[in-house]
Amino acid sequence: MIESGFLSVGEKFYLKNTDFVATLGEDGKLRFGDLVCDIHILAAKLKNTKASRLNGFMQWQIMREDNKVFLNEARNLCWENLFRN
Repeated sequence: MIESGFLSVGEKFYLKNTDFVATLGEDGKLRFGDLVCDIHILAAKLKNTKASRLNGFMQWQIMREDNKVFLNEARNLCWENLFRN
């Protein structure tokens, strides 16, 4: 999604039902303080779950047109745009 231009390095990701905000790195991983993890592992760590991973696409939101949208929705839009071209 970075290569397609749909996500930007440094973009903010908002964790559902929390005040946690992470940033997207060049490697596609999220950064939060000293933590550098994929979207699934970081969601589980920050939510302090027993599970080692959560579905990050359903946990993280990004801003689009002044609204937060789940990464799952953004991913679907990205795929639609890629296959339309």
